[in-house]
Amino acid sequence: MLVSLCHTAAYAKDIYQALDEVGIDLVTHTGNGMRGIHHRDVGVLGAALLSEGLTYEIITDLNHICTDMLKIMFKLQPYEKFVLISDSNYMAGLPTGRYMRYGRAMNSHETGLIKDDHGRIMGSGKFVLFNMKQLVEKVGVNLVEVSKMASLNPAHFLKIDSFTGTLEVGKDADFMVINDEFECQLTYVKGKLVFDTETTKDFLNLEALSRRISD
Repeated sequence: MLVSLCHTAAYAKDIYQALDEVGIDLVTHTGNGMRGIHHRDVGVLGAALLSEGLTYEIITDLNHICTDMLKIMFKLQPYEKFVLISDSNYMAGLPTGRYMRYGRAMNSHETGLIKDDHGRIMGSGKFVLFNMKQLVEKVGVNLVEVSKMASLNPAHFLKIDSFTGTLEVGKDADFMVINDEFECQLTYVKGKLVFDTETTKDFLNLEALSRRISD
Protein backbone atom coordinates (compact mmCIF):
# COMPACT_ATOMS: atom_id res chain seq x y z
CA MET A 1 0.00 0.00 0.00
CA LEU A 2 1.22 3.48 -0.91
CA VAL A 3 0.01 6.61 0.86
CA SER A 4 -0.38 9.85 -1.08
CA LEU A 5 -0.65 13.41 0.17
CA CYS A 6 -3.36 15.02 -1.94
CA HIS A 7 -5.29 18.29 -2.08
CA THR A 8 -5.49 19.68 1.44
CA ALA A 9 -5.51 22.93 3.40
CA ALA A 10 -3.44 21.40 6.20
CA TYR A 11 -0.60 23.28 7.86
CA ALA A 12 3.04 22.25 7.92
CA LYS A 13 2.74 20.79 11.44
CA ASP A 14 -0.06 18.52 10.24
CA ILE A 15 2.11 17.17 7.44
CA TYR A 16 5.04 16.52 9.76
CA GLN A 17 2.69 14.71 12.15
CA ALA A 18 1.29 12.58 9.32
CA LEU A 19 4.80 11.71 8.19
CA ASP A 20 5.75 10.61 11.70
CA GLU A 21 2.56 8.71 12.56
CA VAL A 22 1.40 7.26 9.24
CA GLY A 23 4.05 7.79 6.62
CA ILE A 24 3.61 9.36 3.19
CA ASP A 25 5.01 8.04 -0.07
CA LEU A 26 3.75 10.42 -2.76
CA VAL A 27 2.67 14.03 -3.15
CA THR A 28 -0.18 14.28 -5.65
CA HIS A 29 -0.19 17.32 -7.97
CA THR A 30 2.59 18.96 -5.97
CA GLY A 31 1.84 22.64 -5.42
CA ASN A 32 -1.76 22.48 -6.61
CA GLY A 33 -4.85 22.32 -4.43
CA MET A 34 -2.76 22.59 -1.26
CA ARG A 35 -1.61 25.22 1.18
CA GLY A 36 1.37 26.96 -0.37
CA ILE A 37 4.57 28.37 1.07
CA HIS A 38 4.26 31.38 3.40
CA HIS A 39 7.01 32.97 5.46
CA ARG A 40 5.17 32.18 8.71
CA ASP A 41 4.03 28.69 7.78
CA VAL A 42 5.55 26.78 4.89
CA GLY A 43 2.28 24.90 4.45
CA VAL A 44 1.78 21.59 2.73
CA LEU A 45 4.10 22.41 -0.15
CA GLY A 46 6.99 23.58 1.99
CA ALA A 47 6.71 20.73 4.47
CA ALA A 48 6.61 18.18 1.68
CA LEU A 49 9.63 19.62 -0.11
CA LEU A 50 11.63 19.74 3.13
CA SER A 51 10.88 16.10 3.91
CA GLU A 52 12.83 13.04 2.86
CA GLY A 53 11.63 9.83 1.27
CA LEU A 54 8.81 11.32 -0.80
CA THR A 55 8.10 11.21 -4.51
CA TYR A 56 6.56 14.29 -6.12
CA GLU A 57 4.08 14.43 -8.98
CA ILE A 58 4.55 17.62 -11.01
CA ILE A 59 2.47 19.16 -13.79
CA THR A 60 5.03 21.12 -15.79
CA ASP A 61 2.87 22.88 -18.37
CA LEU A 62 4.00 26.11 -16.61
CA ASN A 63 0.37 26.92 -15.89
CA HIS A 64 -0.05 24.70 -12.84
CA ILE A 65 3.43 25.52 -11.48
CA CYS A 66 5.52 28.52 -12.52
CA THR A 67 9.11 28.27 -13.72
CA ASP A 68 10.63 29.73 -10.55
CA MET A 69 8.72 27.36 -8.28
CA LEU A 70 9.92 24.40 -10.33
CA LYS A 71 13.49 25.66 -9.93
CA ILE A 72 12.96 25.87 -6.16
CA MET A 73 11.64 22.31 -6.13
CA PHE A 74 14.67 21.04 -8.03
CA LYS A 75 16.99 22.88 -5.61
CA LEU A 76 15.39 21.12 -2.65
CA GLN A 77 14.98 17.62 -4.06
CA PRO A 78 16.94 15.59 -6.65
CA TYR A 79 15.48 14.99 -10.10
CA GLU A 80 14.96 11.29 -9.43
CA LYS A 81 12.27 12.12 -6.85
CA PHE A 82 9.96 13.73 -9.44
CA VAL A 83 7.46 12.11 -11.79
CA LEU A 84 5.79 13.94 -14.65
CA ILE A 85 2.03 13.87 -14.99
CA SER A 86 -0.26 15.77 -17.34
CA ASP A 87 -3.51 16.32 -15.39
CA SER A 88 -5.16 16.00 -18.79
CA ASN A 89 -8.76 14.85 -18.93
CA TYR A 90 -11.29 13.87 -21.57
CA MET A 91 -10.94 17.33 -23.17
CA ALA A 92 -7.24 16.82 -23.92
CA GLY A 93 -6.31 17.62 -27.51
CA LEU A 94 -9.65 19.23 -28.33
CA PRO A 95 -9.88 22.60 -30.09
CA THR A 96 -10.18 25.67 -27.87
CA GLY A 97 -13.72 26.56 -26.89
CA ARG A 98 -16.50 25.93 -24.38
CA TYR A 99 -17.61 22.41 -23.58
CA MET A 100 -20.16 20.88 -21.24
CA ARG A 101 -18.68 18.64 -18.55
CA TYR A 102 -20.26 17.43 -15.30
CA GLY A 103 -23.29 19.52 -16.14
CA ARG A 104 -21.38 22.81 -16.35
CA ALA A 105 -19.39 24.74 -18.91
CA MET A 106 -15.64 24.24 -19.18
CA ASN A 107 -13.33 26.49 -21.18
CA SER A 108 -10.36 25.09 -23.07
CA HIS A 109 -7.66 27.73 -23.59
CA GLU A 110 -4.80 27.96 -26.07
CA THR A 111 -2.36 27.60 -23.17
CA GLY A 112 -3.79 24.15 -22.53
CA LEU A 113 -5.55 25.14 -19.33
CA ILE A 114 -9.11 24.02 -18.75
CA LYS A 115 -11.07 26.33 -16.46
CA ASP A 116 -14.65 26.67 -15.30
CA ASP A 117 -16.53 29.95 -15.53
CA HIS A 118 -15.16 30.98 -12.12
CA GLY A 119 -11.60 30.76 -13.38
CA ARG A 120 -10.74 27.64 -11.41
CA ILE A 121 -8.28 25.24 -13.04
CA MET A 122 -10.09 22.02 -13.91
CA GLY A 123 -7.27 20.13 -15.58
CA SER A 124 -5.14 20.40 -18.68
CA GLY A 125 -5.64 19.89 -22.38
CA LYS A 126 -1.96 19.09 -22.88
CA PHE A 127 -0.02 15.84 -22.65
CA VAL A 128 3.15 14.68 -20.89
CA LEU A 129 5.23 15.28 -24.04
CA PHE A 130 4.26 18.96 -23.96
CA ASN A 131 5.27 19.13 -20.30
CA MET A 132 8.61 17.52 -21.15
CA LYS A 133 9.17 20.17 -23.81
CA GLN A 134 8.45 22.95 -21.31
CA LEU A 135 10.92 21.53 -18.79
CA VAL A 136 13.69 21.27 -21.36
CA GLU A 137 13.15 24.51 -23.26
CA LYS A 138 11.75 26.87 -20.60
CA VAL A 139 13.14 25.56 -17.31
CA GLY A 140 16.45 24.27 -18.65
CA VAL A 141 16.38 20.73 -17.31
CA ASN A 142 18.53 18.18 -19.15
CA LEU A 143 16.56 16.00 -21.58
CA VAL A 144 17.91 12.80 -20.03
CA GLU A 145 16.61 13.79 -16.58
CA VAL A 146 13.28 14.88 -18.02
CA SER A 147 12.92 11.57 -19.85
CA LYS A 148 13.54 9.71 -16.60
CA MET A 149 10.83 11.75 -14.89
CA ALA A 150 8.38 10.43 -17.48
CA SER A 151 9.57 6.82 -17.49
CA LEU A 152 12.09 5.38 -15.03
CA ASN A 153 11.13 7.49 -12.00
CA PRO A 154 7.44 6.48 -11.96
CA ALA A 155 8.38 2.87 -12.71
CA HIS A 156 10.80 2.88 -9.78
CA PHE A 157 8.19 4.43 -7.47
CA LEU A 158 5.65 1.76 -8.41
CA LYS A 159 8.31 -0.95 -8.05
CA ILE A 160 7.84 -2.13 -11.63
CA ASP A 161 11.23 -0.98 -12.91
CA SER A 162 12.36 -4.61 -13.14
CA PHE A 163 10.47 -4.89 -16.43
CA THR A 164 9.75 -1.34 -17.60
CA GLY A 165 11.03 2.23 -17.36
CA THR A 166 14.21 1.71 -19.40
CA LEU A 167 15.17 -0.02 -22.63
CA GLU A 168 17.18 -3.06 -21.58
CA VAL A 169 17.45 -6.70 -22.56
CA GLY A 170 14.69 -8.66 -20.85
CA LYS A 171 12.42 -5.66 -20.24
CA ASP A 172 9.19 -4.73 -22.00
CA ALA A 173 10.05 -2.79 -25.15
CA ASP A 174 7.58 0.04 -24.49
CA PHE A 175 8.82 3.27 -26.04
CA MET A 176 8.01 6.09 -28.41
CA VAL A 177 9.89 8.01 -31.06
CA ILE A 178 9.48 11.80 -30.95
CA ASN A 179 10.62 14.65 -33.17
CA ASP A 180 12.42 17.87 -32.22
CA GLU A 181 9.09 19.43 -31.23
CA PHE A 182 8.38 16.64 -28.74
CA GLU A 183 5.60 15.26 -30.93
CA CYS A 184 5.03 11.52 -30.97
CA GLN A 185 5.88 9.89 -34.30
CA LEU A 186 5.88 6.19 -33.39
CA THR A 187 4.74 4.20 -30.36
CA TYR A 188 5.76 0.65 -29.54
CA VAL A 189 4.22 -1.61 -26.88
CA LYS A 190 6.14 -4.78 -26.04
CA GLY A 191 8.14 -4.23 -29.20
CA LYS A 192 5.13 -3.99 -31.50
CA LEU A 193 4.26 -0.82 -33.42
CA VAL A 194 0.86 0.41 -32.23
CA PHE A 195 0.89 4.02 -33.47
CA ASP A 196 2.41 5.69 -36.52
CA THR A 197 1.65 9.28 -37.50
CA GLU A 198 2.02 8.32 -41.16
CA THR A 199 -0.78 5.76 -41.06
CA THR A 200 -2.89 6.50 -37.97
CA LYS A 201 -5.35 9.34 -37.63
CA ASP A 202 -5.10 11.59 -34.59
CA PHE A 203 -6.80 10.22 -31.53
CA LEU A 204 -9.69 12.52 -30.71
CA ASN A 205 -12.45 12.09 -28.17
CA LEU A 206 -15.43 12.48 -30.49
CA GLU A 207 -17.90 12.17 -27.63
CA ALA A 208 -16.22 15.08 -25.86
CA LEU A 209 -16.01 17.06 -29.10
CA SER A 210 -19.77 16.67 -29.50
CA ARG A 211 -20.21 18.58 -26.23
CA ARG A 212 -18.64 21.74 -27.64
CA ILE A 213 -21.12 24.58 -27.19
CA SER A 214 -19.13 27.53 -28.60
CA ASP A 215 -15.71 28.60 -29.90
